Amino acid sequence: NPSHFPVVAIPGTPGAPPTYFIDQNGGRPARMYQYSFGVQREIVRDVVVEASYVGDRGIWWQSTAGSPAVNYNANTPQSLLADGLDITTAAARAILAAPIGSPAAGPFMNKLPYANFPLTATVAQSLRPFPQFTTAPGGLWAPLGDSWYNSLQARVMNGYRMVSMPASTLPGQSRSPTASRGKRTMFSIGV
Repeated sequence: NPSHFPVVAIPGTPGAPPTYFIDQNGGRPARMYQYSFGVQREIVRDVVVEASYVGDRGIWWQSTAGSPAVNYNANTPQSLLADGLDITTAAARAILAAPIGSPAAGPFMNKLPYANFPLTATVAQSLRPFPQFTTAPGGLWAPLGDSWYNSLQARVMNGYRMVSMPASTLPGQSRSPTASRGKRTMFSIGV
């Protein structure tokens, strides 16, 4: 619907979107699950071995409007392929860059997404999910972030004297607070 958020500086041209978009799941509280499991065993007199697995999992962490995690108005390769355009070919990229009112637009020439869509706008603009906007608003409060932490902690102790021998841990974690869902892992061994 082209009249949805009609922010148009010049009538008949695509306008700027609202400054932000409140995600439909905005305000959903984040959750953090914490878990651990440990085993302790006396190997020989006064020598105790202990191993523990400690972890947590966080879901639905909220992103900020300053760094939107999702572009709601992007042309994805899948949506362009559904329209018959493979962006890996030079011909498809030329069609996307062509004005929709020119013969260079090929099969998309004069196929306007709504009445009064400017003929000077590109084919790529006309194929956006919201072609009336040139960019997308930032997703405010989108609960798309994940975090997790896993570690194996082991140590050997001299039981009754309470003198600890060196302990070693092997932590691994990945955090994606703005929902980029990229996997950043860190593994280290400390003594």
